[in-house]
Amino acid sequence: MTKKKLKKKSSEIKFDPERSVEWRGPVDHEEYGEVRNEIMDLHKENSEQSIDLFITSPGGSVTLCFAFYDFIQWAEIPLHTYALGHADSASLILFLSGQKRFSGANTFFIVHDLIQSYTEAIDLPLKKMRHELQSLELLQDQYIKIVLKHSNKKLDKTKLSIMMREETIVNAEQALEWGWVHGIL
Repeated sequence: MTKKKLKKKSSEIKFDPERSVEWRGPVDHEEYGEVRNEIMDLHKENSEQSIDLFITSPGGSVTLCFAFYDFIQWAEIPLHTYALGHADSASLILFLSGQKRFSGANTFFIVHDLIQSYTEAIDLPLKKMRHELQSLELLQDQYIKIVLKHSNKKLDKTKLSIMMREETIVNAEQALEWGWVHGIL
């Protein structure tokens, strides 16, 4: 298949600025709440018309991304996602929540093993460390499951796990080949 056949023409994409929302910056509680509320308001206005979500994010809380993904799937919101610049780490899950997904030609996605961050110095007894590790492994398994659900057969669990362990940068063409992206702008 040639590159031209894989790409969706920009002229075929209908963009309505009145029904668009932006996710700029890291995935945190504040941005999550603002974006979810904007999407809910647009959905209330017209539940049949699609909503465009433009994402430029370095990632952040994977559990908030799971919450957003589950909300969009449960509410059956016709969401189209657009990655511009980058949709890294956990924000890949935001991007994959779209029924139709597009990326800029110069957009990159980064996948890596999940990271547990602490805002302050804490002491972790061995039992607590084991619990934290189990939690991270469960979250990473769920992350992999969602990514593979939106991938084609060219990407499997073993390959994705290796990519995450090696902190891999994926360009728009590769994302298109794997099925993460439906078209490149």
